[in-house]
Amino acid sequence: NLLPFEQIGRMQEARVRFEQLRDAALDSARVRARLVIHPDQAGLRSATVYAPALPLFGLTFDALIVGPLLPTVSDGHGLAASVLEQETVLAALAARWPNVPLFHLPLLATPGSVAHFATIGQSLFHPPIPLPPPITIGPIHDPFMSLYLPGVAREDLSISVSGDELIVSLGPYRRHLLLPTTLRGVPIRAVREGDRLTIRRRE
Repeated sequence: NLLPFEQIGRMQEARVRFEQLRDAALDSARVRARLVIHPDQAGLRSATVYAPALPLFGLTFDALIVGPLLPTVSDGHGLAASVLEQETVLAALAARWPNVPLFHLPLLATPGSVAHFATIGQSLFHPPIPLPPPITIGPIHDPFMSLYLPGVAREDLSISVSGDELIVSLGPYRRHLLLPTTLRGVPIRAVREGDRLTIRRRE
């Protein structure tokens, strides 16, 4: 059954209001997300999806935490292969996300007191720096929608349009974004600009 037009309009208004409330709750000045990954190839692969997925859903992603990290060992040691893989992953992380702080979490014995946990926490903390919102909308005279998708792999990303919605698929994740009124019903194009995907009118 088709919904009456006025009900569709009310649903759209409710959705817009919900998006506004979510944006307020995830205000980049107050809420930050940091991704913790394991220092192996599986962790690196998962980071290529999870890191851009966080801002796709409105979270301000501001750091990577990798660990637990094994200590350096000599050649021939039983852990030498794992340490080599760890070093390879650390180099790959720094290359893929050069503008994202990378914190190291060493492999330690279970802390025996609250003070030890506090020391670990302090080593992984840094004061939040001002960052632009993960999703920005341009003004009427220069209409665009810009999505921050750091380190996203081309093969993991696809976009499409359905009615007034931009559908962004990122690995197993999908988000439907309501296009700004200035980009509805007109031909649009998507352009990679560094870590941002920008949607503009097609000229």
